Amino acid sequence: MSSSEATTRNIRVHVEAEYDPGRSSPQESQWFFLYTVQITNEGPDTVQLISRHWVITDGAERCTRFGARASSEISRPLRQVKALSTPQVAF
Repeated sequence: MSSSEATTRNIRVHVEAEYDPGRSSPQESQWFFLYTVQITNEGPDTVQLISRHWVITDGAERCTRFGARASSEISRPLRQVKALSTPQVAF
């Protein structure tokens, strides 16, 4: 499992990525990952997640993009929102 974290304008995003060999098919160049995304509003203002996207690159710098409209859920100060995403990546 690997993780990454970044904070922008008092919004902290923490992502954990885990490879799922049971759903992957390397012989067909398909890899399945589970991503847990935790978003924390560390600022004093109420914020709303409008959209999100992922940019995933492999070791050869090939890129796959995923996007989605977010829910209308509002994150009040010091509140956390957690979501699970399961994109299948093929290069």
